[in-house]
Amino acid sequence: MKDDLNFDDFVMPNKSPEPPPEEKPAKAEKSVSVVDKPLVLAVAQEYTLPYNVSAEKLLLGSVLLDNKSLPEIQATLEVEDFALDSHQRIFQRMTDLAASNRGIDLVTLANELSRCKEIQTVGGVAYLSSLTEGLPRRPVIEEYIRIVADKSIGRQLMHIGNNAIQWTADQSETSVWTLDAIQRQMTELTERVRAFQKRPTEPFFLGYRSFVSSAPEEIAWTVEGLIQAEGNGLILGDSGTSKSVLIFDLAIHLVAGVSWFQHKIPERKRVGLVAREDAPGLSQSRLKRLVEGAPESVKMFLECVDLEDWLYTNTRAQRETWSLQKETDIQDIIESSKERGIQVLFFDVFRELWEGNENDNQETAKVLAQAKRIGREANCQVAIVHHLSKSDKGTIFDRARGGGINGWKEWGFGLTVENPDEPDPKNWLRKIQFHSKADAASPPIFYRIESAGDGLRLEQVDSPTGQYTPPPKGKKKSQVTQQNMPYQD
Repeated sequence: MKDDLNFDDFVMPNKSPEPPPEEKPAKAEKSVSVVDKPLVLAVAQEYTLPYNVSAEKLLLGSVLLDNKSLPEIQATLEVEDFALDSHQRIFQRMTDLAASNRGIDLVTLANELSRCKEIQTVGGVAYLSSLTEGLPRRPVIEEYIRIVADKSIGRQLMHIGNNAIQWTADQSETSVWTLDAIQRQMTELTERVRAFQKRPTEPFFLGYRSFVSSAPEEIAWTVEGLIQAEGNGLILGDSGTSKSVLIFDLAIHLVAGVSWFQHKIPERKRVGLVAREDAPGLSQSRLKRLVEGAPESVKMFLECVDLEDWLYTNTRAQRETWSLQKETDIQDIIESSKERGIQVLFFDVFRELWEGNENDNQETAKVLAQAKRIGREANCQVAIVHHLSKSDKGTIFDRARGGGINGWKEWGFGLTVENPDEPDPKNWLRKIQFHSKADAASPPIFYRIESAGDGLRLEQVDSPTGQYTPPPKGKKKSQVTQQNMPYQD
C-alpha cells in the first residue's frame, strides 16, 4: 500500500469518490431470539446503525474551508461521534494539526495522514478533495453538528439495547446485574446528551448599566418609519386587494435602495419572495411589469445592481410543494437564504405554506415559530402575507384570520380598498395602515395601481378628504417631500 504523496495524488477525479467500501458503518449484531420460551423476542433481524455521511463530510469540509469551524465542532463532538472510521481518522488528524498550531488545508491534512500511514485508508487525496464539494458558502455548522450528534446518540442507544437483549437472553448474568449495567451505560449516555445541550455560560440577568451600555442611539430601520430592522412583519388584506403587487413593489425598492412612498430606505437589501398563492405565470408577469413600469429614479438605481444576484423568487413552478411544517423544506430555505445573503424574506401567503387548523392558537404558534426560526438561522427579516377574517371588530390588525398571528408581528401593513363599489379596479383607491413596535405608527398611505406603458406603477395620491398627511414622527420634512429618494452608497 502506497502512503507517499506525489503531484499525481492531487489531480481531481471526474466525480466525487465514495468512502472506502470497507469503511461503511457496521450493522448491529443479531440479538438472540428465545423461541423455546413462552415470551418470544422477535428481534432477530439485523438493523443498520444510524449515520449521515453527508453531514459528516460537510463538517469536515467546513474545517478545510475555515479552520475557525473546528473549535465549534470540538465543543460538542468527539472523534467517536463520526460513524465512518475514515472520518474519525480525518477528524483526529485535523485535531492534531490544530493542537500543534498548524493550519488545516488539503496539503497539510494529506501530509499528516500520510505521515501516520492513513492516507490510503481514508480514500486518498481524491476523497479529501471531495469533502468541500457542494458545500454552501455559509455552511450551517450548528445544524450539521446536531445531525451528527443525534446519529451518534442513536448508535449508542442501539448498542445499549443490544447489550440488554443479549445479556438477558444468554442468561450468563442475573437480571439484576444486567439492569445495573444498563443503567450505568444509560447514565453515561445521558451525560453525553447534556453535553450536547449544555447551558449558555452568559448570566441570566444583567444589571441596569450593563444592560443599557450597548443601547442603540436611534432606531434601525429597513424602511424608515414603516419597517424596523430585524422585526417580524405581517402584511394583511382581503382577497383582491393586490397584496402581492404591493410586496413586489416594496421588494424592487428595497433592492434599488430607493425611497418607497416617500419613506427612506437607508441601504439596499437582498430580497427573497416565496410566492405560493398565485399561478407562477401571474407572479412572473406582475414582477416583470413592476420593474418595467418603475419610475426612472428607481430604474437608474436598479441598473447599478444585478437583479439576478439581488432579487430571488420561488413559486410553484420551481417547487410544487413547500411547507413550514417539513424539516427538510425549512433546512433548504435556511441554507439557500444564507448562501445568497438574503436579508428580507416575504412569504405569500401564509395559509398556502402549511396544513392544519389556523383557528387553533397552539398549532398556529408552532408554524409561526418555524417562520421566526428561519429568520433567526438565516439572519434575515421575515414577513408573512395573510388574509383578513370576515369580522369588522377592532383594528385591521385585530382582524387577522386565525389565532395568535397578530401577536407575532413586530411591524404590520393593513391593506384595504377604500372604494370597493367602484366597478373598474383601475380606479380603486387603496389604503395602507401601519403598525410598528419600534415607534409611533406612520400616517396611512393612499395609492392607485397605474399602467405605465407595458408596466405597472404604484402612484401615491392624497387622502380622500384631501387633508395634508404630516411627515412621519421624528423625521425632517426634507426626507419625505421627494418621491423616490435614492439611497446613497
